[in-house]
Amino acid sequence: MHAWYWRWAMVTALLLALSGGVFVARGPAARAAAVQQGDAQQWQVQVGAESPDKAVQVLQYYPAALSVNVGDTITWTNAATEIHTVTFLAPGQERPEFDRSDPQQEQPQGNGELDGSGYLNSGVLEIGKTWAVTASQPGTYSYICLVHRQQLGTVTVNPAGTPYEHSQADYTAERTAADPIISEWQSRLAAYQPSVQTRDDGTREYVIDGGLGDGTAAVMRFAPQGVEVRVGDTVTWDNADTETPHTITFGPIRGAPTEAWGTPTAFDGASPLSSGYVGADWPAGARYSVTFTAPGQFSYICILHAPAFMLGSVTVTP
Repeated sequence: MHAWYWRWAMVTALLLALSGGVFVARGPAARAAAVQQGDAQQWQVQVGAESPDKAVQVLQYYPAALSVNVGDTITWTNAATEIHTVTFLAPGQERPEFDRSDPQQEQPQGNGELDGSGYLNSGVLEIGKTWAVTASQPGTYSYICLVHRQQLGTVTVNPAGTPYEHSQADYTAERTAADPIISEWQSRLAAYQPSVQTRDDGTREYVIDGGLGDGTAAVMRFAPQGVEVRVGDTVTWDNADTETPHTITFGPIRGAPTEAWGTPTAFDGASPLSSGYVGADWPAGARYSVTFTAPGQFSYICILHAPAFMLGSVTVTP
């Protein structure tokens, strides 16, 4: 070995000893050397949270703000039944409307390097799925969930060797912030009361819960899940959620969830029926009504949230 190499190694060792083992690497070559020596850290971010029965979905990242160093790797894991994405838009790129049929949204995109230069996307993360990037350029980078407009996060990337402000344990503990949100919406669901109005012709309209939420949380339940009516009565589902759409779908699926099919003004159960997207901020509006013209027991689901057990039934008597 050259003498200069040994002098460099001795100086490096002395600096490390004096600094308590922390050495601030400079330049790309030094950063690469630090990574090779095992200085890079692995960080975990939880995507979403849910109640044990999956009824309440929290639409947040934990932590929402993360600070890492160049060379570190960040892994996002979806811990909930609701789908999410982790999406870093390219400079100047406008937020697209979520479209699961678009491969640029559905599938992972980018080179896995977080440097702010282009579009990075996890693709749609189902429960238990993960996605990782490596921080390669200092800066502060914002990211979004394409599915949920209020679900936002940031990653601050510092130069390699910068002392960390927080540990992984600190970040993991932030998940507890979801607990009071879950409790609040569980209470709202339990307190929900349907309404019944008798019309001039003697038939009745039942208005039931078709979804609750505020963009931070979404309740994946119809309430009540079972309702009994008579022939000629109408059931109206009211989705008061300002963010998350739902569908009311009877029978086999005949198209995209966004599409409506069937005749809700006279439903006898013989043909499939679906509302399309129903929600407070969706074009079709917050309510969907079905008038039942034949006796029977008719089961229905929300196409989007059947994995969270968002289902119900209507029993129609003569």
